Amino acid sequence: MAQYQTAGVNARLRLFALLEAQGVPVSEAGDLVAGAQCEVVELEGVVPAS
Repeated sequence: MAQYQTAGVNARLRLFALLEAQGVPVSEAGDLVAGAQCEVVELEGVVPAS
């Protein structure tokens, strides 16, 4: 489980960096990342393919 949490944190950091590079304001980037995280959380019960 810890590896998935680490992967999630790393993905959020990469997404913030990408949005920042595109000039997206921090407040808007936070909303976008939170929305993306919400979508991932909804799939929590789904087991990833090996």
